Amino acid sequence: MKKLYRILLVLPVIAVLAFTSLGKDDALKGTRDEIIQVMRDQEAAWNMGDMQGFMKGYAQSDSTLFVGKTRVNYGWQTVLDSYLKAYPDQAAMGTLHFDLIRVEPLSKKNAYVVGKWTLMENEKPASGHFVLIFEKSKAGWRIIVDGTS
Repeated sequence: MKKLYRILLVLPVIAVLAFTSLGKDDALKGTRDEIIQVMRDQEAAWNMGDMQGFMKGYAQSDSTLFVGKTRVNYGWQTVLDSYLKAYPDQAAMGTLHFDLIRVEPLSKKNAYVVGKWTLMENEKPASGHFVLIFEKSKAGWRIIVDGTS
């Protein structure tokens, strides 16, 4: 009888823990899905020649940081201007593809993404890797730090 009593006491605790962890997993999956969608939207905008649409993935802030092979840019507008200088039209933009290696929530408001980018422009592929830090705001998940090589 004591054994049955112990089991009956432990079962609700196990059930609560199981449901709590399920909720966290669902929330993490939702976060991952939302961030992946931002990346897919950026990819689609780029491939349509829509630089403004591509930039919607970034936080529109003076503190947005882009670290590339040869430069460090601060601010959404500076990042946009740099992209426009390097890719003045759709032909120059080519076709972009992201291969997302890891999408990892760090908290309710922050996550990071590790991936590979491939750009086909004039049949000459270019590629490299990136690490992005996302922050959740009223506008949704946005990139606040972009380290691209």
